[in-house]
Amino acid sequence: LTYLNLLSLLALLWVGRQWFGRRASLYAALILSSSYFYFFNVLFSWPKFFSAYFVICGIAVVVTSPYWLLAGVLFAAGQLAHDSALFSFVGFMVWLAAASLLKQLHNPGLRYCLAHPFSTLHKLTPLGAVACGYLVTVLPWVAFRRLHSGASSRLLHWHVLCDTSEQTAQLSFSAALREYLISHSWWDILSVRLRNLAYPFSFSPLSQAWNA
Repeated sequence: LTYLNLLSLLALLWVGRQWFGRRASLYAALILSSSYFYFFNVLFSWPKFFSAYFVICGIAVVVTSPYWLLAGVLFAAGQLAHDSALFSFVGFMVWLAAASLLKQLHNPGLRYCLAHPFSTLHKLTPLGAVACGYLVTVLPWVAFRRLHSGASSRLLHWHVLCDTSEQTAQLSFSAALREYLISHSWWDILSVRLRNLAYPFSFSPLSQAWNA
């Protein structure tokens, strides 16, 4: 699994070389490989950076040579490697939809878009192709998991509420979210997010790796 996680470094090198040049890609790879956070997540037994490899490849495919269906398949592969890639897919789809709509509003303009709605929707075909590739790849596993272990909102509890307790995981996400907002101030919520943002740049991953 360590070697699979290291594929993310190759993806970074390739994307960096395509967009910023060989030297910039080497600097980025050096900085990433010297990160305790990267070391901790590569070495131990969860495929987060293997998932990141697929996500980076999906974005790169769209930017360099837009094979939309393949991009959807790659994002789905990222989610199959680790469920947290779902958030990357949602963010990418929002970005793609906004970029497509803004392009249509700019050229040929809002009046044309309103007068020719079907033509405007046709321009959103890439969005549908990405979604199709994603769904065809990921739905068989989702169906199997639902039949085998039932539906679970554990992913949302962990990543949105930052709560890994089993007691909270038994609640529906809407109930857990309501309880979370009642019991935490906005400053508490913001401070947790800021700590999460700073975590990859702290020495915490190093101490955890050493203790493990």
